[in-house]
Amino acid sequence: MRVIMLRQRNLKYFFYIVAAIFSLSLLLLSLLKAASTEDGNALAPALLQFGDTAYTLLPSSTSRTYRILIWDVGKRMSRRFLRSFGNTEKDPFASCSVRNCVLDTSNGRIDEADAVMFHLHLTKGPHTLPNKRRRPGQFWIFFTDESPLHTFLLTRQYNMSHYNGLFNLSMTYRSDSDVPVPYGRTVRLPEDNKDMLRDYASSKTDLVAILGSNCGGANLRWPYVRELAKHIKVDVYGGCGTKVCPGHFTRDCDVTEKYKFYLAFENSNCREYITEKLWWNAYHKEVVPVVMGATREEYASLGTASLVHPRRGLQWSGGPRQVPGVPQWQRECLQ
Repeated sequence: MRVIMLRQRNLKYFFYIVAAIFSLSLLLLSLLKAASTEDGNALAPALLQFGDTAYTLLPSSTSRTYRILIWDVGKRMSRRFLRSFGNTEKDPFASCSVRNCVLDTSNGRIDEADAVMFHLHLTKGPHTLPNKRRRPGQFWIFFTDESPLHTFLLTRQYNMSHYNGLFNLSMTYRSDSDVPVPYGRTVRLPEDNKDMLRDYASSKTDLVAILGSNCGGANLRWPYVRELAKHIKVDVYGGCGTKVCPGHFTRDCDVTEKYKFYLAFENSNCREYITEKLWWNAYHKEVVPVVMGATREEYASLGTASLVHPRRGLQWSGGPRQVPGVPQWQRECLQ
């Protein structure tokens, strides 16, 4: 297996939102299933419990337009994903076989929407959600691209019971979500692909680097980096180090291309939590990633041989640690 990566940073965000919208479009145009409280995603049962159990199937019709509304943060998500902080907004359905959907980034027409997406990471609390129940046939989807430890960014005082009965569907990076939107994926290339024979290391002049602005993490990733730096030279870019990496969302930071290895360390060790640190910062730059976040088995399931797990060769107990006082939906994070 080889990884096919997009070659421009703005295309990365465009691909992400296109994948999300395309998945939603297919759901709206075909048989939609109810999200069960038996969902393997530990966050989903906490959010979906006591929800509706009866659903009206939407007709598989191309004669009408389906409206997908992004609640409250639509303008922000449009700026980031469709314009990448530029001036030209891309058509989110340009590469989709489904063309009779409309993306709505305003809050004024919620009654006309067939589906409403709520970004939990940017939700301040239930008081910021619509103050009335959804109309019959309308689907409410909770979206998060963060781990369960960081699902809610704007509030620390949350009570999951406040969200009971609000959502019909889950939309996360997890493969067991109703609408899976992973940060990346692997596809098989033709076996006669000549690029596989190229010497990727020939242009690499430096050994290992890491890029980061969040200097914390319950998985102790930064103490790991500091300990590693006692033995080999580790170049740290961003707010957690001394080296400057130009650009953030406006342009790509390509300084990591010269390294042989990249420390793709996530801020949480949770099931299937594999972000752009692997897909963009490492694979797109043709750098071998040293990974921390998901389990070895989950990284191995990507079908790529060119990665290193820090726990390789060490005893791995597996399974989530049961931490007293930690909500059940957060316990699938490996400490």
